[in-house]
Amino acid sequence: MNMKVFNKLKNNISLQLCICLMTLVIDLIVTVTNSWAVREFNTLNNPGDTKERTVGLFIECTIFVSNKKECQSYTDTSDWLRCCRAMSIISCLLQFSAVILTLAIMLKPTKRFDLLAATCFCSGVCMLITIIVFAAMNHRTKHNFYKYGWSFIVSVIATLFSAVCGIYAISMMRVSESQPKK
Repeated sequence: MNMKVFNKLKNNISLQLCICLMTLVIDLIVTVTNSWAVREFNTLNNPGDTKERTVGLFIECTIFVSNKKECQSYTDTSDWLRCCRAMSIISCLLQFSAVILTLAIMLKPTKRFDLLAATCFCSGVCMLITIIVFAAMNHRTKHNFYKYGWSFIVSVIATLFSAVCGIYAISMMRVSESQPKK
């Protein structure tokens, strides 16, 4: 890519980096938090008992009426939960790769926007698989006692940001290819 085209795309590449970094941070947060599903209990019927239980990909927490919080890691996990964990970790790794690729494009102008777009889309697909499997199995195993928590909802937003990242990389690829070659 010549310097004239690179200078034209420099602001777009910076915006791409910001979107990729934001998506990476969101992916990391939703992967490690415990609010994928939340179950609230009626404390009038169970005085002194639990008030809320939150479920994540790696830990489960119980919040008591006294606001005491106890968290524990899962000792035995099912295959679907291991699948969700793996897909969310792969999504984070792919998004980290997208950040590195964007930095590489900024430092050494290349036309590797196709690889960047593919990495962003694959990251989004991995998180989408996590969302679909978690939702399907949560519905099947918890019998609608649990509502979806903020981590689940934010993971959907992260998936959308990954798609935006990929689309933006494709648009930059088209701009760089439409420039006349000398």
